Amino acid sequence: MLGKQVSTKLIAAHLKHYGWAKFQVIEDTAEMTVIHTGWRSDLDDKVPHNLSIRVDRNRSVMLFKVPQLASAPPESMSPGRLADLLMAIGFANFALALGRFSYDPSDGEITFEYGFPFHNASISPEQFRHILDAFTHTVGYWGPRVNDVCGGERTGETVMESFIGHARGFSS
Repeated sequence: MLGKQVSTKLIAAHLKHYGWAKFQVIEDTAEMTVIHTGWRSDLDDKVPHNLSIRVDRNRSVMLFKVPQLASAPPESMSPGRLADLLMAIGFANFALALGRFSYDPSDGEITFEYGFPFHNASISPEQFRHILDAFTHTVGYWGPRVNDVCGGERTGETVMESFIGHARGFSS
């Protein structure tokens, strides 16, 4: 087993160290740890988010995932709005250096996840903090935009234009 140095105790200590005191260990075996927690973004997003941290020691990877970031069941969306949603998600994925948004057409669930390989090493508090910060800021920025597309308040094109303006220093 390669990733035995990334223990449940280590992840819990990192969470507590950075003020994430409310979490629940869902699974804790020699091969796998699953911890559930959450946060409320201080950016545009006012909705609390659930976060699942899965440590797979056999594969030496830690997966951070927000399930149900948004919901867009295909039977309840017009083809145009679904196309806008897929454009927005595709552009978000293009713009991101790390992580990805996913759309499950079977139930409409939209998720965001980021995998962090740790091989036969541990993860420092600084690395963990960097991952949490990048993850929460990404969800805080893109989450409201994806939700707006689901609700028809934005189109895929306006999400793309908004990001380009944001990248150039304009806010929208």
